Amino acid sequence: MKLKIGHMDWTVKAMTPDLAATQWAAMACCIPGNQTLHIRPDLTPQQQASALIHEVIHACFHAFFLPEGNMSEEDVCSRLEVPLTNVVRDNPKLFEALRKALLQDKRIV
Repeated sequence: MKLKIGHMDWTVKAMTPDLAATQWAAMACCIPGNQTLHIRPDLTPQQQASALIHEVIHACFHAFFLPEGNMSEEDVCSRLEVPLTNVVRDNPKLFEALRKALLQDKRIV
């Protein structure tokens, strides 16, 4: 699946065993250098959906140059409002895949 996040195109892929070995206990990972989101294919569809949402948030931090550090809940919400609005607008297939994973038990990768 391809996603547009900010000014970049990102690819959602199944996490390979080699990558999983470097990501201790990770269900998924975001690699900004090549704009990829990797999700473990052995997760349940619901776990994949949750992991994908989590990694999309990481990608938003990179694509929109959001600062790291101590932020209040309101600061995090305010800073993610525009990036997530853009992700929703630009990626109708993302939410179709999430819906199928959460409601129809269909894997994303």
